[in-house]
Amino acid sequence: MCHKLANDPELVHTKLHHLSIGDHLRELPTKGALNSSASQDLAKQTSMSGAVLVDIIKHKVAEEFEKDAATVFILDGFPRNQEQFKQFSDEVRVCSHCFI
Repeated sequence: MCHKLANDPELVHTKLHHLSIGDHLRELPTKGALNSSASQDLAKQTSMSGAVLVDIIKHKVAEEFEKDAATVFILDGFPRNQEQFKQFSDEVRVCSHCFI
């Protein structure tokens, strides 16, 4: 659904970008971009700490912004728990029209 929304022709002007958190996390070990604790969490399919996950998301959003100046991001699959939400809201300025 998020991918479909991000590719809606009526929303193209918004520079909407769909970021699947799960897909991105699965790509990171192949790039050697996760620390050992995060790699273990991913391998065991346990919930990653909010601090680690928010840091990963911030880097990915910055990377995507550099590529195509996307201004709106759909974070598909995030947050997964209250701790991740709190970490995100503490570290990232959440706008008034953000939906989590």
